[in-house]
Amino acid sequence: MGMQIRYGGLGDLPQILELTEELHQLHHQNRPDLYKPFDREATARYFQMSAEDPDHIYLLAEEDGQALGYAHIIIRERKGSMVMTDRCTFLIEEIGVREGYRRRGIGRALLTEVQCLAGIKGADAIELCVWAFNEDAAAFYRKAGFRVQRSILELTADTPQEAKIE
Repeated sequence: MGMQIRYGGLGDLPQILELTEELHQLHHQNRPDLYKPFDREATARYFQMSAEDPDHIYLLAEEDGQALGYAHIIIRERKGSMVMTDRCTFLIEEIGVREGYRRRGIGRALLTEVQCLAGIKGADAIELCVWAFNEDAAAFYRKAGFRVQRSILELTADTPQEAKIE
């Protein structure tokens, strides 16, 4: 039957947890100073809460009933201010493809569906954050047309004083 992209819901909790755990492990391995070990119960509670929020969208990529990838999108409406304009963005909170199924067009299919939904909902942009260690993801997003909007730089408390501004 081929791969399909569909909305995910509460009944997809086991598959979402599997996919989220795999993605979370990558982040925990590379930034254990920021990411705690995967907490299945806390993640399940978060999914249950957010799955009922209309500003959260979960998409599942599946083939023959097996979830191969997913995307979690948060719709953000920002009211303008004296210096900023009104803006509706689709924030890709997470997007992940199961190990062993990468580079088969699954991520691209998920991203295409996100783009379609953003267009339907009248979003101004799609945004995401990609960690510096995740070079494969950064290359994927650049190839899909994403450009750097801003950079977040980090100076940790354990940086030697002589490395700091003189």
